[in-house]
Amino acid sequence: MIDIQDDSRRSARALVFIILFLILAFLVKTGNGLVYGFDFAIQRILQPITFPALIGLIHLVTYLGCPPFAFLLTIGASAWIFFKYDHIDGIWAFGTTIVCMGVAFIMKHVVARPRPLNKLAPADGFSFPSGHVFTTMLLVLVVLTFILPRMENQDRRQMLRVALICWVIFIAFTRIYLRDHFATDTIGSALLAGGLWEVSLLCYTKFVGTSKYFKS
Repeated sequence: MIDIQDDSRRSARALVFIILFLILAFLVKTGNGLVYGFDFAIQRILQPITFPALIGLIHLVTYLGCPPFAFLLTIGASAWIFFKYDHIDGIWAFGTTIVCMGVAFIMKHVVARPRPLNKLAPADGFSFPSGHVFTTMLLVLVVLTFILPRMENQDRRQMLRVALICWVIFIAFTRIYLRDHFATDTIGSALLAGGLWEVSLLCYTKFVGTSKYFKS
């Protein structure tokens, strides 16, 4: 089992993330001008570097962050945790992922935001929050929470932490660059995933307990 400390700060983070997400979702749902102005400003910034060769490369790479692939990787990570480290942790990681994806699915249909009209790659369904970013975030959070703290090499642990954070940022960039999502779709995904994950860790502390592996 992992050791989760400092519950007061974790509760505050969970509350802040979720409140910010709900505010952003409300602004998106009601068509707030500032939100759409921000999104179109980001698109205009990226427009000068939009050319066919880069579009094709990013379109190929973005498949690595698609929800089915990220979900399969999360299943693999959860299985690794289950068999190598701790049965409860593996089950908790997988269960949290399933619940969080269900919440994101509901929010997509509640907000029901259409995708950008000028998208550069085929995509269907609603836009907010981004499924690519959300599932990638969950995968990264599983690794950061249940696997990295168990690695003995501190330098390797830090390098992997930086690489995982950069990977989430890159996937978010690909979704905006290809105009499959607005910038606020990716921000909303990060807020929702972060908030739900913090709630999950609070529940873990309450119902499972702690041990020596994780230091917050």
